[in-house]
Amino acid sequence: MTKTMRIFFAILLMALSQLAIATKDYAIERAYFEDVTGQLSFEDAKNKDYQPIEYILAKGYSSSVFWVRFKIEAAPIIETTLKNKYGDVFVLSIQPPYLDEVRLYDPLLSVTGEKVVGDKHSIDNNDFSSLNFNLAIPRSNESRYVWLRVKSTSTIFMRAQVLSYENFLEMDKTQEFGFSFYLAILILLFLS
Repeated sequence: MTKTMRIFFAILLMALSQLAIATKDYAIERAYFEDVTGQLSFEDAKNKDYQPIEYILAKGYSSSVFWVRFKIEAAPIIETTLKNKYGDVFVLSIQPPYLDEVRLYDPLLSVTGEKVVGDKHSIDNNDFSSLNFNLAIPRSNESRYVWLRVKSTSTIFMRAQVLSYENFLEMDKTQEFGFSFYLAILILLFLS
């Protein structure tokens, strides 16, 4: 593969990743708290001092549990149609999908901590099939906080977005295309 082709493919891959980033994210505030003991309950953790983060929680290898708090923008339920049957929910999309356990705490859900995804849990726990972990959370007329309890023996590196169902589908298709494209390039490089 020539140098020009490599540069072209690198630019194309960066452009595809920017398309995925450009979707409307309803998380208007992100913060985290590190529980070094790993023993705090949700009631104890939710009132701790949280440190703001931009988009990605990157803490490397750690035996700590990380609590990530999101402030979700108010967004009324939209009318459902055959094309959009999920007008009453957001999709909390969590990347990359190699964390051991991510547990959701949402005051609008009847039981907190019951929605859990991760490597140590069944793939069926995902509310929507994808390359990522995906949890449905209710839309609301008022903004609110939701929490994720993140525990992993691998590196703590997580990006989570709160998306409308339509934006989730667009992002997911773009991500799948980019991943397929990346695999095709790797195969071409190995064969040449």
